[in-house]
Amino acid sequence: MFTVTGAVHSRPQLARHLDYITRHGALQLEDQDGFALSGREATKELAEDWAGLAAADSLRRPDSPIGRTMVFSMPPGTDPKALGDAVRETANQLWRDRFEYAWVRHADTAHPHAHVVIRALGAQGARYAPDRADLRQTRESFSEALRDRGVAAEATSRASRGVTRKAEPIAIRKMREQYERGEGPMPRTLEAAYVEAADAAFDPGDTTRPWDLRIVQTQSNVRGLYLRQAEVLARSHDPGDQRQAEGLRTFVAAMPPPDTRRLEIARQLRELAEVLKERAKHHRALLR
Repeated sequence: MFTVTGAVHSRPQLARHLDYITRHGALQLEDQDGFALSGREATKELAEDWAGLAAADSLRRPDSPIGRTMVFSMPPGTDPKALGDAVRETANQLWRDRFEYAWVRHADTAHPHAHVVIRALGAQGARYAPDRADLRQTRESFSEALRDRGVAAEATSRASRGVTRKAEPIAIRKMREQYERGEGPMPRTLEAAYVEAADAAFDPGDTTRPWDLRIVQTQSNVRGLYLRQAEVLARSHDPGDQRQAEGLRTFVAAMPPPDTRRLEIARQLRELAEVLKERAKHHRALLR
């Protein structure tokens, strides 16, 4: 998986992000030339350099980012070294001649992944502002680099996999985790999600949102496309085609149900309400 997670607009913001992805200087960054950047002082200098270059750019708008952040990740069990080598090759192939960047691999989590930061202003005035075609090219290059190292990978969209939930933005995830540890306030986006989810869970008059209906329809279309292809293959006398048909049916059957953050929280609230109801019932029984 490859995801652009956000943008950094100031030296302090960039410095904080670099400090976060290097685990406060414990992990080494690697730049576009393969040089290692070790320690918090090195990441601080990198942030200062990029911010200084941005300040010297007479064509830069005040709200333009200094850099963009992204994550490459793979499922549990993927060789972390293969992932890191694939990220290095992908970055070299796509960006080395045009943009400065730095990256670091995290191999101590269930999902091995790598964080990449690209300086937004590149050679000869080029600016890194990826569109859909750029993102597709990056996913395809990453998948090819993984396959070259014996790792099965395909550059597919969420919709083609039947996945309807978007990945949680890294900034929101960090704020949510801080809140869950009791180290900060509840993010406003999460607070709003709980309010909407409460309506979905307990308000009989709450109606399905238009985007919920679109999500269900999109997945229904994807399922139908795969199943129609399976029917065509199943009519073939070729055993290989018939195996593919069975594989497609199995794939469709394993697709997750259509889901959104709002509906997930609504389920959690209903489950919590049932638990509290049972506890109250048990408590009343003890008082009799």
